[in-house]
Amino acid sequence: MRLSGVLVNAARHDWLTLENHLADRLIDHTAIVAPPPALRNGVRRRTIYESRCAEHSVVAENIPSAAASGEEARPLAGVGTTGAVLARSPVIVAALCEYFELLRERAMPIGAAQADSPNERGC
Repeated sequence: MRLSGVLVNAARHDWLTLENHLADRLIDHTAIVAPPPALRNGVRRRTIYESRCAEHSVVAENIPSAAASGEEARPLAGVGTTGAVLARSPVIVAALCEYFELLRERAMPIGAAQADSPNERGC
């Protein structure tokens, strides 16, 4: 958790995160905190939540409030495993940003109507 705070406060322009349903600690209402100062000062926040995150009542309650506070949140099935990375190499940052954008294209914005089949989403 401490490392996450360091990483999020290092953000200067964008904070991109993939959130999955796995947690390294109990998720209750004390786990939900207001965005740190770095994210309230012009850093663009974009999150892709694994669809199963919405199965947890506390997380399901937090996603819309995070979106209301400026986070661009989208759900997507199968986001991955836990971990964090601070990348400074322009080549690595560009590759990770491209990967994030590819995933984001597959995800529906929070609050958007869900399609019944993949074909209706244009896939």
